[in-house]
Amino acid sequence: MRTEWMLRKDVFQDIAHHFYVPKVDLFAAHLNHQLPFYVSRLPDPGASAVDAFQQDWSQWKSFIHPPVVLLLRILQKVRSDRATALLVAPDWPGQPRYAQIQQILQFDQEAVHPLWRSINPTVWPISSQPSGRQVSLKR
Repeated sequence: MRTEWMLRKDVFQDIAHHFYVPKVDLFAAHLNHQLPFYVSRLPDPGASAVDAFQQDWSQWKSFIHPPVVLLLRILQKVRSDRATALLVAPDWPGQPRYAQIQQILQFDQEAVHPLWRSINPTVWPISSQPSGRQVSLKR
């Protein structure tokens, strides 16, 4: 069973070009990190740190492409650390996390990968820092 997923490198580059280049890739691993500086979920010799939840996210602009089961906990961490991140998560309006994501959206637009309409993964530029947020509308 496959447990590690990643965006294609060109898709990540498009996201970084559209929004900004993040400093750290949280919840990554040796096989799927997008940036040289990454935090893994498990011990990894290439990782800069282990266990993203033990780090202070306010010190970076992060890229987060996590397992879906961690999304609510991640949104809580973004708020508590006053963090800014590009979050890759499904666009599922019926889920409890959807309203929380909408409250901390940072930009006017989202980058949606055109090939994954069935789960509709979306890049959510989020920030819990009020000065870094703008009113956001979904297209």
